[in-house]
Amino acid sequence: MAWQTIAELDIPPLFETLYQQGQISDNSFSIYLTDTIGDKGGKLVIGGVNPAYAASEFRYFPLSSQTYWAIGLDDIKLDDTSYGVQDMVAIVDSGTSLIAGDKKIIDKMKAKFPTQINCTDFSGLPTLTFVLSGFEYTLQPKDYIVSFMNGDQLQCILGIAGINLPSQLSNLIILGDVFIRNYYTHFDYGKSRLGLAASNRIKRETA
Repeated sequence: MAWQTIAELDIPPLFETLYQQGQISDNSFSIYLTDTIGDKGGKLVIGGVNPAYAASEFRYFPLSSQTYWAIGLDDIKLDDTSYGVQDMVAIVDSGTSLIAGDKKIIDKMKAKFPTQINCTDFSGLPTLTFVLSGFEYTLQPKDYIVSFMNGDQLQCILGIAGINLPSQLSNLIILGDVFIRNYYTHFDYGKSRLGLAASNRIKRETA
């Protein structure tokens, strides 16, 4: 669902095709995810947004390029400690499960966490905040810890991963599903912008 400029065989994205054919009136789409991996109720809205999934107004950010859904990132913080680097870029990507970034950044952040996450007690864990154009988007520990069943055992892992990136991409942070679950995301192709609203958790329980 990214831009045609990086599409294989230069094929336009589905929502652009539907818009050009007059089947939708808004050249955009939005993604709403449930709290728990595998739960029913996640929605892909083609042709705009569904206000029922938003618990706040959308705030929009201009794209830094028409390739991926990339926007400027001022800072990334654990509690009040900054881990930002110069000219950071956030790519919002529903195809990435976790929050990911260059190992040099992420490994410093992960050093602040225990090697094993206690599924019953997140009280000592920090908040995780992304600063976008001066606005803070914060995840609580319950938001960025990923829980799953391994056999009959509940296990929890940190939803933040370091990846090896070439030096020219070391300023990238990928905001995957861990982020999108908390912020209903509007991918506005027609206006080259990305919108974020607090996700409506009450709606999730009945979706």
